[in-house]
Amino acid sequence: MSTLDQLDQVDPLTADPAGFEVALDMPDGVDVIPNSAMVQFAAQRVDTGDKIGGDFVLQRRNEGAAIFYIAHEDLPEMRNIQRVAQIWEANHADQSEGSLSVDMKLCQRQDLLDMDDTVSASIRLIPDGAFLPLVRNARLSDFLAEADVEMLPRCE
Repeated sequence: MSTLDQLDQVDPLTADPAGFEVALDMPDGVDVIPNSAMVQFAAQRVDTGDKIGGDFVLQRRNEGAAIFYIAHEDLPEMRNIQRVAQIWEANHADQSEGSLSVDMKLCQRQDLLDMDDTVSASIRLIPDGAFLPLVRNARLSDFLAEADVEMLPRCE
């Protein structure tokens, strides 16, 4: 079963955000700037223009693996957005839409990065569920232009 098929079986409007996790497999030369990883969750009513959403900090699970989860203090607000979006979806399914996205800023650990090194990203929306691939073995150059690498801050 493909990632899209598996993600189709999980509804971000009803899945417990405490189970949302993002995992990254990055080259040794780059890392995620602390507190820069965010998940954006939004919903809107097309007919009225009403919108609700928020940006939520993703906390790193530990120093080793790059696994991120929604900060515990952000869970009540995200669940509130889910409740509103569920009501909109139940009453106006054809006029409601939503989005879930992830963003993070990188830093560099070494001066010379191999732009052919690869990056992979996966997500899970169910506690203890399988991580589903979002990006597999994409070259670093697919994400960063050579000029961008020179602008990356050093990791602290």
